[in-house]
Amino acid sequence: MSLPDFLILFTRESLDLAMLVFLWLVQIIIYPSFKKISRDYILSWHKSYQTKVCLIMGPIMLLQIYGITIDLINSISPITVIRFILLTISWLLTIMISVPLHKKIESNNDLERSIDKLIKTNVTRTFTWTSIYLTHFL
Repeated sequence: MSLPDFLILFTRESLDLAMLVFLWLVQIIIYPSFKKISRDYILSWHKSYQTKVCLIMGPIMLLQIYGITIDLINSISPITVIRFILLTISWLLTIMISVPLHKKIESNNDLERSIDKLIKTNVTRTFTWTSIYLTHFL
C-alpha cells in the first residue's frame, strides 16, 4: 500500500471512528445528562451545546459524507454500498427525528418527553454510525 493510499484509508477510518465515539458519548453521557439539567437552565445550555457540537462535528460529518460518496462513485462494491446505505439511514434519522426533537427541546415543548424520545431514538443512529466504522474490518 502506497503512502497516499494509507493516508486516505487512515482519514476515512479516523472520520468513522470520530463519529462512532461521538455517538456513543451522546448516547451514554450527553443526552441522559439533559434530564439532570434544571428546566430553567436547559434551554440556554442546549442552545450552546448545539452550536458547539455543530462547529466540531459538522465538518467531520461533511467529510464523512464526501468520503463515502466518493468511494461509492469510484468503486461500487458490497462494502461501499453498505456504507452508503448506513450513512443515508444515519442522516435520514438525524434530519427526520433528532433535529425535530432538538427543536422541541429548544422551544421547551414537552421537554421531558422530547428528551426521553431523543435518547431512545438515538440508539438507532448510534448503531448505524457504529456499523459504518465496523465495515473497515470486513
